[in-house]
Amino acid sequence: MSVNITKAVVPAAGMGTRMRPITSVIPKELLPIGVKPVIHRVLDELAAVGIASVVIVLSPRKPIVREYLDGQRFPMSIAHVYQETPRGLGDAVLCAQEAVGDEPFAVALGDCAVDSPTLGSPLRRLCEAANATGGSAVLCEEVDWERVTRYGVLAPAEAANGTFRLRGIVEKPPQDRAPSNLVVAGRYVLQPEVFDYLERTAPDSKGEVQLTGALAAMIADGRPFSAVRLEAGEERLDIGAFRSYIHAFNVCAQRDLANGEC
Repeated sequence: MSVNITKAVVPAAGMGTRMRPITSVIPKELLPIGVKPVIHRVLDELAAVGIASVVIVLSPRKPIVREYLDGQRFPMSIAHVYQETPRGLGDAVLCAQEAVGDEPFAVALGDCAVDSPTLGSPLRRLCEAANATGGSAVLCEEVDWERVTRYGVLAPAEAANGTFRLRGIVEKPPQDRAPSNLVVAGRYVLQPEVFDYLERTAPDSKGEVQLTGALAAMIADGRPFSAVRLEAGEERLDIGAFRSYIHAFNVCAQRDLANGEC
């Protein structure tokens, strides 16, 4: 059964410790990539696929993020909820439960853009994959094996071409235990049952509730879960570290120049 995905959660409460000292002054979500802050590009992407309602998960220690969003015009309603203490991505998503309600929703990380020749095309395919099965789906990309320790890593249940089923997912495994070199690319479409799984997910050794843990439990319970690969010309742009931020800025600046936006 096809269900239009009209709601999205944008976690934006992280403290950006790997980007200090600049993030001591400017939240990482407001760092410019090209002519726009990264979170602005995330909302542009959501608008391009018809998302009508967005829940931004904020930190009370970063009021400037809300001030920026309140000063812009976006073609969707925007609500704000707060994660009082940074307790992981899973906890951030759980903070949005009441605002999301009982329907499928997208998750787009607020410090990660997805560049593509057609704005929103990867997220659109992700929504279509979730609709096709009535389950959840995650966007992924292939990385060098030495980088798998930084991400959630997928275990494909079949040939990993285009869209494929998952048999598991593991958070930041050692390289020799990684089930593949396909990693989460900052976008999800989740069924509302994920909130029940998040409530049952124990904090890790850092006291954080990881979204990956809840997703792994869903897959283990036989819930339908697909992955969608980024295609040629598409790229996750991560601003969590200086090297990747510089690359993200250059990619977006070149596209902005080509589009006459600067």
